Amino acid sequence: MNLQNGKNNKMVRRERKPKRELSDLIHGKWEALHHTIGSLLPPTAYALGLEIMETSDPILSAGEAAATGLAGSFAIRYADKAIDFLLPEMQRESYIRKNQRKIIRGAAQVVTAVAAGTILSYITDAPFMYTALLSVASFITGRSAAEKIPGMRYSTAVPASMFLLGSCVYMSTSGIVNSATIIKENVIEGNNKTMHVEAIPQEPQIEYAAKPPFTVWPAQDNNKLVNSCFGYRGEFIAGGKGSKHHGGIDIQAPWHTPIVSVGNGIVTEVDAKRWGAVTIDHGNGITTQYIHMDEVLVKEGEKITAGTKIGLSGGKGPLGKRQYDAHLHFIVDDSGVSPYIQDAAGNKAVLESGNVNPLCYMDDDIGFTTSKRSGCNTQGGKNKYCGLYKSPLELVIDIEKDYGEIVRRYVDPNQFDPGLIYALIAQESRGNPNADSGTGAAGLMQFTKDTGFRYGLCDNNKCKGRDDRTNPERSISAGVAYYKKLQEEFKDYADKDLFAIAAYNAGSEVIKRAIGKTEWSDPAWDQVAMMITQDLIGDVYGTKNGMKDISAREKKALEIKDHVTNVNGYYSFYLIRKEEVSETGVQKETLGTE
Repeated sequence: MNLQNGKNNKMVRRERKPKRELSDLIHGKWEALHHTIGSLLPPTAYALGLEIMETSDPILSAGEAAATGLAGSFAIRYADKAIDFLLPEMQRESYIRKNQRKIIRGAAQVVTAVAAGTILSYITDAPFMYTALLSVASFITGRSAAEKIPGMRYSTAVPASMFLLGSCVYMSTSGIVNSATIIKENVIEGNNKTMHVEAIPQEPQIEYAAKPPFTVWPAQDNNKLVNSCFGYRGEFIAGGKGSKHHGGIDIQAPWHTPIVSVGNGIVTEVDAKRWGAVTIDHGNGITTQYIHMDEVLVKEGEKITAGTKIGLSGGKGPLGKRQYDAHLHFIVDDSGVSPYIQDAAGNKAVLESGNVNPLCYMDDDIGFTTSKRSGCNTQGGKNKYCGLYKSPLELVIDIEKDYGEIVRRYVDPNQFDPGLIYALIAQESRGNPNADSGTGAAGLMQFTKDTGFRYGLCDNNKCKGRDDRTNPERSISAGVAYYKKLQEEFKDYADKDLFAIAAYNAGSEVIKRAIGKTEWSDPAWDQVAMMITQDLIGDVYGTKNGMKDISAREKKALEIKDHVTNVNGYYSFYLIRKEEVSETGVQKETLGTE
């Protein structure tokens, strides 16, 4: 008893709460944090794999992998907790027996893993197997960490935890930086650019002549040496890291060698932070790319002339730092060359998205030399495929010369100009009757197996047995019939030929829906082209023909528009040639003019 202020009060002793030490964080009841630390192990291993393999375009970025692993892991964890909470209530009501507990928990975890994998797959646009496996793996390691870390020694638990948490911060920071760069380039800067749709050229965009070669060497190094050539380079390149099939050439360029433009043009793309890359549009459908530069000295939209310094050589890679020995990776892209052309041995003469052998476009007077290894002596040597890269004019003339008699036999000039068929052949196969797209289309007119069957080129829709798609006369006959049908479907429109050309590539349903979306009774092609989007491709194709991914649908939408542009360009050359021949009277009969 204690008297205070004349009142009878009990003494109350307040106990001090113990201070939380760092050891409590590791060894205390911090299950969620322990689970988080363990869940980061699979994403960290995945990110490390990306670094080792130098993957420039992974299915999941490191940041996405971390977010996916954590989200999936905790979804499964709390499904488990929910079952633990509900089971006692359900047992009291005799809904289940105790020996069914493990089965129910396992079923709940499986259902949650599938649901989490599906949702995360939709969010990240990655395959379900990636997100599901990453979620399950993160859950397993997270659960194991929650059990093991409290029993670990302090000296072991802290470094392991700090390493994994630091990895998470690094991955998240990298993701934020990359996202900010993308937003800046595509949203903020993109809003300042005037949007427009280029009209289909009624006249050719390149000179009436064969393509002139570039007369300036891109690296200002006295040796002018090509270390690695275009095409097949062998099985073991750059310690197994280099590609077997090279889409450009590697030019000797010691550290900070000045890199210059090989011709006049406009800078269309700049990637100074990651690859150290510059893309220049030289017109005529030709662009050049300069990659691995340590410093970039030009800006997007800048007009430059041949010999203008655009940067300094280096070895930058996808991570924005020096990952290669100093050199210049030089690419030439020619949109006027069909991506399907091959040499007599079946080797592809065009790689990736239109990449051609750059040495075919360089003037021999430059005096460059090539290495004795890395593809410079394979598939015909340094000048491999050069004879296949004809200018549009040369190509149209050769096609008319080789197949003009057959075309005029099946085309009624009162319905449409035979030159449209020459242009289609130029775009589809470059005049090669044995052309194979690699996706099932074959022959001069590139009929698929199903369409070939419908037009009498095959006995069945698999083209087993008889296959006349590679027969020039039968292929042209069927191609003319197919084009007539497409033209008839769009006969009520002023741009019926452009619509028919687009439908030859995409199918009439895509074009009809695009026309409908314009809400015009007689829209022009450029209006219709704006309506051909990846969403429209998805609506028509669904997931067939490899159109499951957004990137594939976007690529198809662009392919349709490029197809019309290219065919129309070839036809423009035919008209110029036809007009010149009509004026001079030379070879007039070979062009179908009466």
